[in-house]
Amino acid sequence: MLRHLAELKGSDIGVSDVAFDHHSEYWDTVRLGNFDDLEAGLAEITDRRTYSRPSPPAKAISTIHKAKGLECRGVTLLAGDVKSFPEKPDARCLLYVALSRATDRLHSVASRTTPSPLFIV
Repeated sequence: MLRHLAELKGSDIGVSDVAFDHHSEYWDTVRLGNFDDLEAGLAEITDRRTYSRPSPPAKAISTIHKAKGLECRGVTLLAGDVKSFPEKPDARCLLYVALSRATDRLHSVASRTTPSPLFIV
């Protein structure tokens, strides 16, 4: 059905204005139809995604969200203030992602006037 929807998108029957959000995930779902077993298809997609993920450049400026799942030798975390990392569960998770990207060196910059409570020991 998903493959048929993509074919209709290219036709003149009124679905040409449909946009596919998360294009690669959409086509991965379409490819699941090529497998006899769902588990085999999911394993293949997982393997392909694991080995196709690009490594970050040697020096890069990135958001925490974009760095999720990647590792770097050195990481500098900026904006360690209460506005960026308030005492909330989702802020704790975000901080964990930021701090766990470093394999060798981690530097963090915290605000002197309004530090995050997550940095206070």
